[in-house]
Amino acid sequence: METTLIADVHTDANSQEVLQEGTGYVDLVVVCYLQPTGQGKGQLVLGAGPVLSYYEFRQPMRERLTDEKWIEMLRSGRAPQMPPWVETYRVEELSPPPAPPVPAKKPPVQGKL
Repeated sequence: METTLIADVHTDANSQEVLQEGTGYVDLVVVCYLQPTGQGKGQLVLGAGPVLSYYEFRQPMRERLTDEKWIEMLRSGRAPQMPPWVETYRVEELSPPPAPPVPAKKPPVQGKL
């Protein structure tokens, strides 16, 4: 299934620009949500699954992208930045967890006399 598509969503004849929206590669989404249990309480549930990456940018009208040109931009690493609002739910790279603290060595116990 092809997930990398581009579309014009608005044309501004005054500025000679188009607003294009594109989907990129499939990412993984992990969410924690409250699932109702029926007794007025809930249970936290962790869910994971595929989600499409999203791009939105202006382009000169004379350089409208086709799906083929968009795929080439993605493959060559020339895709534009994703909109700032995707940062509210997206993490580019996870840092490894910090190492646990090393317990302090206790001095040896002296025998009782």
